[in-house]
Amino acid sequence: MVTKFRAPAFIATLATQTIARGAALYITNGQNIYEIGDYSAVGQGSWPASPSRSSSGSAFS
Repeated sequence: MVTKFRAPAFIATLATQTIARGAALYITNGQNIYEIGDYSAVGQGSWPASPSRSSSGSAFS
């Protein structure tokens, strides 16, 4: 789009965003999508368990 029509890159970015947003609205019929898969806990104040540090061999213990 930028090279063929000599459009500024910023305008091409906005056009691509508008096309993608329109496609998303068309696919979802304008409905909001909630709780997709296992991502419902993101932003709810909980973190997945992190691996525990072992005291043997740690340079900073």
